[in-house]
Amino acid sequence: MNTMKLSFNEKIMLDSLLYEASKSEEIQQSKKTSRLIFAGMIAVIGLFLMIFNLVLGGSIFLVGGLFFLIYPKYAGYYYKKFYTTVAQGEQFKSSDNNTYDVEFNKEYILMKNTQLEAKHHTDHFEWLSETKENFFIKLNSGSYLIFPKQQVPDIEWLRNYFKEIKIPYHTELDWKWS
Repeated sequence: MNTMKLSFNEKIMLDSLLYEASKSEEIQQSKKTSRLIFAGMIAVIGLFLMIFNLVLGGSIFLVGGLFFLIYPKYAGYYYKKFYTTVAQGEQFKSSDNNTYDVEFNKEYILMKNTQLEAKHHTDHFEWLSETKENFFIKLNSGSYLIFPKQQVPDIEWLRNYFKEIKIPYHTELDWKWS
């Protein structure tokens, strides 16, 4: 098997966007900074109000503490909602644009459809990650190639191909968006 056909739908695009976001240092830093800034502002307001009204100030201070604890779940929900909107965008609606013929070679992976042909050289691959549902290849440019396991006719062949081209291989079978 040197070729396969891949078809990307909304769920696969969402998985790809969420996986990329989970590996992005900028997004992780943004989540951390937002959490600290908002909780810090609430804490300062609560402490200031404690001078005038102990109960009101203490209540606001407590809300800030609760927000600090709850924020990671809220941020995960917020980003997932945002990326769901992106995955439902017009560029992903046409099935012709989202079906690719993929050709594997020792030097490159060629992906083409009616509008696009992209040759990804294997020396531009940083690493490969296998999750429960997909294979993700991180490119030097920062973007990712995604291979949904459901659509791969021979997963063992694909694993062997990745070993042959000698890119670092990570197994993250328990990865999920949080």
